[in-house]
Amino acid sequence: MSVAAARKSAPPLADRHTVGLFYALAAIAALYPLLGVDIPPLVDYPAHLARLHILSSIAGDAAIQANYEVAWRPVPNLGMDLLASPLVALLGVYGAGKLFVALSILTPVAGAAALRKALYGAVGYAPALAFLAAYNLCLAWGFLNFLFATGLSLMVYAGWIATRDWAPVGRAVCFAGAAMVIFLGHLFAFATYALLIGLDLLQHLLRNRGRPVRVVMVTLVVGGSQFLLPGVLMVAAVLAGSGGYAEYGTVAGKLRVLLTPFYSVGAPADYLLAIFTVGVVAWAAATRRLTVVPEMRAALFLFIVVGVAMPVWLMRTWGVDMRMPMVVAFVAIAATRLRINSGRAGAVLVGILVALFAGRLSNTADRWSGLDRDYAEFRTAVSVIPQGSRVISVQPLTDDLIERAGAFPQAYWGLPSIAVIERSAFVPTLFTDPEKQILRAAARNEIIDTPFGRPPTIEELQGGADRALRGAVPGRHHTGKSIFWTDWPHRFDYVIALFRQPPGDGIGRLLDPVHAGSYFTIYRVVAGSCEARSSGGDAAALPACARDAGGGTEMDGP
Repeated sequence: MSVAAARKSAPPLADRHTVGLFYALAAIAALYPLLGVDIPPLVDYPAHLARLHILSSIAGDAAIQANYEVAWRPVPNLGMDLLASPLVALLGVYGAGKLFVALSILTPVAGAAALRKALYGAVGYAPALAFLAAYNLCLAWGFLNFLFATGLSLMVYAGWIATRDWAPVGRAVCFAGAAMVIFLGHLFAFATYALLIGLDLLQHLLRNRGRPVRVVMVTLVVGGSQFLLPGVLMVAAVLAGSGGYAEYGTVAGKLRVLLTPFYSVGAPADYLLAIFTVGVVAWAAATRRLTVVPEMRAALFLFIVVGVAMPVWLMRTWGVDMRMPMVVAFVAIAATRLRINSGRAGAVLVGILVALFAGRLSNTADRWSGLDRDYAEFRTAVSVIPQGSRVISVQPLTDDLIERAGAFPQAYWGLPSIAVIERSAFVPTLFTDPEKQILRAAARNEIIDTPFGRPPTIEELQGGADRALRGAVPGRHHTGKSIFWTDWPHRFDYVIALFRQPPGDGIGRLLDPVHAGSYFTIYRVVAGSCEARSSGGDAAALPACARDAGGGTEMDGP
């Protein structure tokens, strides 16, 4: 059955005003957790906010200029930079960031609705199921460019289906521009769009085997031409790149990845939604109540295969495998139809879905509000850090921090990035990978920067203070991350410690506490280095630490 046939068999179009009001109310409800916080506690989000601040203020901020550089070029990860940074002057960095988070939540839903309209001729209420997946694991990690660009890719693909009768030249120009926008938004979303177009062109070839070659070739040229410029840029990036590190991951990890569309804060509503969805799909498939538009069956099958084969590490990027389940979820919602003959059964189903939706929103709002208070406390506390300071953070996974953060203690990883916004500080974990970012560490900070990575643990901080490392060039982790905490006592000005206990005698003499918060301590670094591991333990190291600490500072050196 073709798309045209699917449209003819679709139920009568619901009143457009009623449907529009329904989606407007659902969108407002979906944004409820976001509207109640100043800084959404998404893992990577503070770093994204800091980058927005740098882009919008570097021209007039000498401290930022001393710490960072900006090199604009067409890397495929610019969605937030291009869209939100111009709005900072109007909304402020926190307001512009929240607007982009809202778009990252709602755009995939709009993409599913647009694709549904293109496939069935009407939007109806089915795409509202995408709201159930709006709070997902990718959002929790702060993969905002991916989510926004994926929604955009589904909308553009819906446009491709709806414009089959357009003049070839106009269609080629229009979609070449759209494909470039998706490419700049995010590479994975662009790859998703390319797969959808490629399958559509393949099916076009199979459907038109008896037609004149010229007619078939026109469609192929129009479809393929939109990938010329992005393709050239992608090949150039691959040739210039490092190749990166690849790792498939464990079987258990792959099973957990299947929860990506359902998992947000690890609350019971997350798992109930997953169990209920699997149960309904299994029941509907067994009773043949679930149908998929034929033209999208190959795409769903391919996406599932690619998702299974996707590694967790690829091209210096972690978490690649959790992205395809999101694509599958939104495409499946757009392309499938569930037939329920009983009105009572339909009402029960809708009631359960609404309850799960409300439960997820409530759980998310509760967790976000608590973390937002923590973020606000830290935002106020960083005033003790002088402008332009170089700041390193340490976060052990202690029991009290895990209890405080819930299922996502990583939500505190990006906390020091707020110091970039408030104090024009340098933070080494701000994402400066040249293959994916336009941000660079200034020359004086290159040695203490990392293209990506997490805060060190207390053990790593102690190891990095070893006097034998004095002046050493930081090494590289096998994934490409820099061991940026090497010789930190001579290279950083402040340490932010996300734990309550003292850092230990081995480095305690090097840290002067200047602010104690409810869950963190800000220390000023006392210049020096400590042989915490190479001189017979902490007791033997203390005299050397004290001697070095009295020997002056080299904060402007490498």
